[in-house]
Amino acid sequence: MRTNRLQATLARLQALCQNGPAESNSKLQPAQVVIGRSRLDFRPDALIPITFLALEDHVETPLRELEFAALRATIRERGTVRLIIAWATFVLWAALLLAAIVWATVPAAFLAPLLVLAAGFEAVLAIHTGVERIGRYLQVFFEGDVAGAPGSGGWETTAMTFGQRFPGGPDPLSSVLFVLAAVLNGVLGVSGGVPAEQIGVGVFHAAFVIRVIAAGRRAGRQRAQDLERFRALLP
Repeated sequence: MRTNRLQATLARLQALCQNGPAESNSKLQPAQVVIGRSRLDFRPDALIPITFLALEDHVETPLRELEFAALRATIRERGTVRLIIAWATFVLWAALLLAAIVWATVPAAFLAPLLVLAAGFEAVLAIHTGVERIGRYLQVFFEGDVAGAPGSGGWETTAMTFGQRFPGGPDPLSSVLFVLAAVLNGVLGVSGGVPAEQIGVGVFHAAFVIRVIAAGRRAGRQRAQDLERFRALLP
């Protein structure tokens, strides 16, 4: 139906153009054509549009542009979700830790808040990994960043160059906070019980701390690795 309306409007414009020269000696008023939410003021005697506003509703967006917009939106939304998950994780961990301090009678009770920390960290890590991978894809296939040649200067290319030239900044994984929370949780967990229980609780906490540190180091190398892998996929 939209195509039919557009064709009808174009036919009307064509008729106005054809009638323009024959009536050039008369004083013609601009004709106003409305297409959906768009408006076109047209002067038949001049055979040119005076104003042309917003025909985007009737122009098909190329698939490549839709893909780029969708991927950028994914990066934005996942970045917000990552912060929400991290915040919710620490709130729930603090509540469980307080409950364990007040009511727990065995060190194993402190594994519950540790499990919350582990689940929250894995969720944050998965989101961050996916966002970074999408960013490298955009950098190579949309911004033209190939080996030995500079990119188009898009956001992903510029952000990566900025990070390499000026290292530092916030930790996207909140690794330090997760490690500190795990250490506090572990110290409280091994403060009571028999040695066997203390060793078991300590091993679980140490394993989680090692996991966080290793994941943080791997995440620091991910951008360069994904960039090279996407470059290798270029035809």
